[in-house]
Amino acid sequence: MSKEFKPLGGGKYNYGAWRTDIQREDGYSPEMISADYHKIAATTTMDKLEYFHEGCDTLYKAFDRNVKRIPNHPLLGTMAGDAYEW
Repeated sequence: MSKEFKPLGGGKYNYGAWRTDIQREDGYSPEMISADYHKIAATTTMDKLEYFHEGCDTLYKAFDRNVKRIPNHPLLGTMAGDAYEW
C-alpha cells in the first residue's frame, strides 16, 4: 500500500485506508480512500471522483447499494443470534 495511506486495521476485512498525503479538516477524521484504490490508481488520482457503479459517488451510496444487493453478506459485523459480532 502506498505511503499516502494508513490502513484502517483492526478488523477482519479491510474496506479502506486513511489518506495521509493531505491534512484532515479540524473536527473531522482524515479522508477515507477505498481499499481498492490501487486497482484504478494508474487511471485516476485520489482527488478525481471515480466510481465503479453508476450513482455510487459517495461512500454512503456504495454502502447502501451493497446492503440492497447482498443484504446477508457479513459487512461491518455479523448477526450472531440476536447480537452483533464485530
